[in-house]
Amino acid sequence: MMNVDFSKVVIEQMRERYGTKSTDGKLAMQFMCHDVTTRFPFADESFDLIVCKGSFDAILTSAGSVAHIRTLIQESARCLVRGHGVFFVVTHGSPDNRVVFLEHDNDINYYWDGVSVHQLQRPVSGV
Repeated sequence: MMNVDFSKVVIEQMRERYGTKSTDGKLAMQFMCHDVTTRFPFADESFDLIVCKGSFDAILTSAGSVAHIRTLIQESARCLVRGHGVFFVVTHGSPDNRVVFLEHDNDINYYWDGVSVHQLQRPVSGV
């Protein structure tokens, strides 16, 4: 499992917390500080699953967000194994405002074999 974050502080905290966990003597998790709005330092088709937790939301608050999201999508598609790789996006944004970024020239099938949207109810506080 490769964990990637833009923040060196977060990577160090996660490495301290989870870096010693192992299975069969191997390090179960690896940690890398990297800006996901640039080319990924991984080979083509090197992952079965990419979980993008909060990255869309963070990128979309910055200057150049559309170009940066395009890079994230292109690189994720490049690094996923063709035919069964899964790109799992966790976001607080509306599906209508996020799915459009998964398209290439209005074609959702350019990168993906299909897209499923699953919305969770937000918890109500004070109840």
